[in-house]
Amino acid sequence: MLQSFLDGEVDGITVDKVEAHLEMCRRCGMESEVHREIKASLTRTGQHVPETTLRRLRRFGEELTAANDEPDA
Repeated sequence: MLQSFLDGEVDGITVDKVEAHLEMCRRCGMESEVHREIKASLTRTGQHVPETTLRRLRRFGEELTAANDEPDA
């Protein structure tokens, strides 16, 4: 959901809900900021980013989120 939100692929009601959640949830807010920074950095290069690279970045973000969701051992 977060990636779809950041890519502008969700409706207005969902945007409002996600924005409200991001304001209250530190973990999700931090994750969204990382995604925004990566996207901005890629945009600044002015180069086309291959879809395979984008998939790897998304998977990396998902793995970070999953790691944060696991209880401490």
